[in-house]
Amino acid sequence: MKTKTSKLAKLERNRKSILTDDLKHCFICKQSPVDIHEIYSGSNRKASMENNFCIPLCREHHQFATINSLFNMQLKRLCQTKFEETHSRVEFMQIIKKNYLE
Repeated sequence: MKTKTSKLAKLERNRKSILTDDLKHCFICKQSPVDIHEIYSGSNRKASMENNFCIPLCREHHQFATINSLFNMQLKRLCQTKFEETHSRVEFMQIIKKNYLE
């Protein structure tokens, strides 16, 4: 099993969300406890943590987000829309390399 670097572990501990200030309750159903879900995963997971593209999800909604592509796409679009309220699409494209709004 691959071990985490201290930098990655610190990023994981300090995750925030541009979509909510409440990281203790599920973004969808308001239940707790929660897992912190990186909206853009895979090669963009670190960028998600660095740019606060994370949301708290209860275990049920976290699992649903990973298996339901429509729900996952809705989260990506919501996050990009929120980011573009204060930044440009060019900035988003530099970070994530893909536009989810067109």
